Amino acid sequence: MTFWNRRLAGILVANIINAKEFKVEDGMDTAAIKTPIYDVYNALINNSVLDISHFKEEDATELEKQVYSLFQQKQEEVFAQVKEELTKENPAAYKELPKEMQEYQSYIVNDFLMNQKGILSRDSIDSSDEVYKAWTKEESISLKEFLTYAAGKNWIDISQFSSEEEYLDSNEVYTALAEYLTESLAEDEGFSKILYKYMLQADTISGTQLCMLLYDQKVLEKDEQTYNALKSGSMRAYDFYDK
Repeated sequence: MTFWNRRLAGILVANIINAKEFKVEDGMDTAAIKTPIYDVYNALINNSVLDISHFKEEDATELEKQVYSLFQQKQEEVFAQVKEELTKENPAAYKELPKEMQEYQSYIVNDFLMNQKGILSRDSIDSSDEVYKAWTKEESISLKEFLTYAAGKNWIDISQFSSEEEYLDSNEVYTALAEYLTESLAEDEGFSKILYKYMLQADTISGTQLCMLLYDQKVLEKDEQTYNALKSGSMRAYDFYDK
């Protein structure tokens, strides 16, 4: 490692704190802003340093299989919650939802339906529409209400998720879309990464496990002493970043 790389690594480590969150206060000096270690752990997955798709492969390590099993449990739980919000009679307005569910719903609309799939057509949407503003600005309506309305306004391209040739009303379009979402999100890596983020926040998986996975996936050259120290608990994941 060169002098400048060592110096950069030292600066990064010096600004990491052993916490899940860091609250930035108004007027706070940027030099006082710290990076929570959980953001560092999450970056291993969010920036694809770790290959989460390999967790389910036949040649996955025991640790990868263990983490994937926990992921499947989380995925089943979250999909049930998302499906309930999509299908129940009176779902909560976006602003009334827990932060975690808000992030799932924002991803569904902005990242998945709009940016990735083009199912929700950005060009078709009237940004001055009062219902659209209620969803994006006021956050005063539910995801179900917004998508049902979008279907009625022809903002949704049904050809990508329905083979029905006959006319579908807005409720039928929404029902087909809700079914499509609960099936297709299971294979969506971006959505999976959000699940892993909240698994970390809930300590369902640990920073120690992710550090060990860096060795399992050969991101780092195997160091038996460090690996075993992490495995036994004699080294904390936080200390691993200070090495």
